[in-house]
Amino acid sequence: MGIQGAALGTGFGYLMPTLVGLFFFSIAKQGSLSFCWPQLRVKIIGESCFNGSSEMVGQLAAGVTTLLLNLSMLKLAGEDGVATVTILNYCQFLFQTVYLGFSMGVAIQPWKAKQ
Repeated sequence: MGIQGAALGTGFGYLMPTLVGLFFFSIAKQGSLSFCWPQLRVKIIGESCFNGSSEMVGQLAAGVTTLLLNLSMLKLAGEDGVATVTILNYCQFLFQTVYLGFSMGVAIQPWKAKQ
């Protein structure tokens, strides 16, 4: 299906958790998490924006890098090249996440064992 299939897959990937979450939180009114009316707290919003500004720069850099990589691959290898790089990026993200989880587990486990 090419790019159209990738777009549909991405759309459904975001749609399904959204629908499940809306259904769950609409039904579960007695739980610790539920919908409520928001309150405007300007100070907290400002602190949150300041605190997250470094993460924003990192995400912008990752987005620009991905865009440039995809444009380069589109020029060099076409749609198949972009799909291949996307799959490799997802694999790299998966391995990086596993490695990070493992390294945190190894670092924290001896500390917890001493307690």
